Amino acid sequence: MTGFVSAYAVQVDDGKYPGLDATIKTHLPTIEYLLHESEVAGVNAEIPKLFKALVKRATSAGRGGDSYAAMIEQFRKAPA
Repeated sequence: MTGFVSAYAVQVDDGKYPGLDATIKTHLPTIEYLLHESEVAGVNAEIPKLFKALVKRATSAGRGGDSYAAMIEQFRKAPA
């Protein structure tokens, strides 16, 4: 995990997000699964819903092929 965090920190600092390990769009099915399973189990699904919306927004903005570190760009934006 520390390797990912260190690599992502460099990407965030540089403002460049090469999708070398996994892209944002590869994370969407996992987030959708987590959301579904949370709802089925009756667990609070607010966080998975938020992340799904942010990933969809990032993908719509053309960042689907970027690394997950590019999500920082979504966190920097004010809510719509």
